[in-house]
Amino acid sequence: MRRVEPIRLSESVLVELADYVQTSRLSVGDRLPPEREIALRLGVSRPLVREALGTWAALGIVEKRNGRGTFLRSAIGRDTRHLIVAVQPERQTLLQTLEIRRCLEPEAAALAANRATPAQIANLEHLLQAVEDAYERVGDAPAEDWAFHQAVYEATGNPLFGQLIVGFYEVFHRFWENPLGRPDFARRGLVHHHTLVERIRTHDPGGARAATLDILQVLEEELDG
Repeated sequence: MRRVEPIRLSESVLVELADYVQTSRLSVGDRLPPEREIALRLGVSRPLVREALGTWAALGIVEKRNGRGTFLRSAIGRDTRHLIVAVQPERQTLLQTLEIRRCLEPEAAALAANRATPAQIANLEHLLQAVEDAYERVGDAPAEDWAFHQAVYEATGNPLFGQLIVGFYEVFHRFWENPLGRPDFARRGLVHHHTLVERIRTHDPGGARAATLDILQVLEEELDG
């Protein structure tokens, strides 16, 4: 198995696992390596490996046995791997993720408005300017925008928000990987980012919550469009 690129990770993991089964000459009934080992070899998180194996389990390709591991139930390899890249459509995944973001981000923004320090506010302003600059320079700003949203969570003063984002990284970060093949996805929501920073700066939790909901509404409209 080779390390996979951080683009379309779910599909990459499934393809690499299919190649591994073939090159290792695994037969029906053989056990796959532990999740931890697969994650290490591929350079991805264990939750992502668990998700991929869950996809295979749902298709009857593998069987998970409590305390014993994951076992191959049907033959798979390079010639048939197109059959097992059965991840749900990207739009559906993004809409489901958006529901989770709506549960977390507005309240995180409200907490940030109550608790952000002057240094954290200055950092948010700096990061937002970096987003603007990246859009002007190259027409896209995934890394800069991701850093901005992480900084909002950090400004809550609650480290558990950061831990949640780490746990949800694989699905959350799809919004920062040119979703639907569009580098300018939801760029028009940038105006609401400015409003969010202003509401945090003026310690207006209700306004920060509303600005975040506006950002997420733009995402939904982009997905529906």
